[in-house]
Amino acid sequence: MDPRQRIEIISAFGAVLEKGKSLVGRESNLPFPKELIRLAMAEELVSPTLPETLGVIEAGFIELESFVSDEEYLQVQRFDHALAKVQQLTDPNDKTSALEAAKALAEVGDAATQVMNRVNKLTEARFQQLAQIRALRSKG
Repeated sequence: MDPRQRIEIISAFGAVLEKGKSLVGRESNLPFPKELIRLAMAEELVSPTLPETLGVIEAGFIELESFVSDEEYLQVQRFDHALAKVQQLTDPNDKTSALEAAKALAEVGDAATQVMNRVNKLTEARFQQLAQIRALRSKG
């Protein structure tokens, strides 16, 4: 990939990261397909055009894995909302509210846990890949 194109892709992704997000982001909010962003960052990490940005690009390379499908994003958001409901309980002795909150957490907890486990596995794989990229860079 052309170095200018790769920097354009990485910069656009960086702008998305600067906007912030919760535990996960929506893959549909990415400026380019996830695989293309990953490829651009990997190529830049192996053959840096802007060596002073390597640390930021490495962080982005890992962070990219936290962008999930809209469906998965909504599952995690439902869990966050249910968790917020539990945290808002003012009277822990109010059994009705506690049961409602527990039910809400149980309904969405499994799906959100599956999403987060998948994100964690992908993140671990990217850390391993990043170590390999660093090794390639040091040989070059």
